[in-house]
Amino acid sequence: MTKFKFIECSKGQGVARIALSRPPANALTREFAKELLDVLCESNADHEVNVRVIVGKGRFFSTGLDLKTVDPEKLSEIRDLIQSYLNPILIHFLGKTKFVISAVNGPAVGAGAGIAVGANLTYMAESAYLSFPFVKLGLIPDALSTHSVPFTVGYKRAMEIFALGDKIPARNSFEMGLANGVYADADFERIVFEKAVELAKRDPTALTMTKLMLELSKWNTMAPEMAVLEQIAQSECLELPAFFAAVRELLGNKS
Repeated sequence: MTKFKFIECSKGQGVARIALSRPPANALTREFAKELLDVLCESNADHEVNVRVIVGKGRFFSTGLDLKTVDPEKLSEIRDLIQSYLNPILIHFLGKTKFVISAVNGPAVGAGAGIAVGANLTYMAESAYLSFPFVKLGLIPDALSTHSVPFTVGYKRAMEIFALGDKIPARNSFEMGLANGVYADADFERIVFEKAVELAKRDPTALTMTKLMLELSKWNTMAPEMAVLEQIAQSECLELPAFFAAVRELLGNKS
């Protein structure tokens, strides 16, 4: 895989490990966000990769936009970061792309929290937390968190999360449904990688179409519409070698 300045990449057993590496807090800049989008696109096209895991290097997952780099006279740069890189990263998670797991090893704040929650699965270390402090900064939540959070926790709770901007510890995040699991810091990466390897054994197209259908269900709530969409997706999956292999195995077990 390509070498990047702010991201460390490795792969094995069908899993690409994408480590955010911009000390001390993995805060986002335009160049950093561009690299993350580039590595997502590259790993998505890699035939040796079925699942991607995003994790922070060091104590933090990501504290979002690096406010120290913001020039009040060049706000167009922030707008370009959001439009050209941040939003496409989140849309990439939701599209017809390979599975993405966020391994939230430490604090995930602002856009970092949006990336953490926006992934297809989210696992958190016990010491980690989420925070969406946008309103405190006179901003609105971005990184598609206004899409992911309300759908997960409901309108009232999402409003409180965004309006107050308080830290949400890992256990609370799990109870709200913002995380799929919480694990002890010492075992965290090992457990998440094991889960990723298990997922990588599944057919990538079937995984991709499943997450795409779940995303579409947010917008297409009418059963007849979802039936048509499911039929189209299932028709594609029915032609997969993985399906025929599963049938052969099932028939073999019955014989």
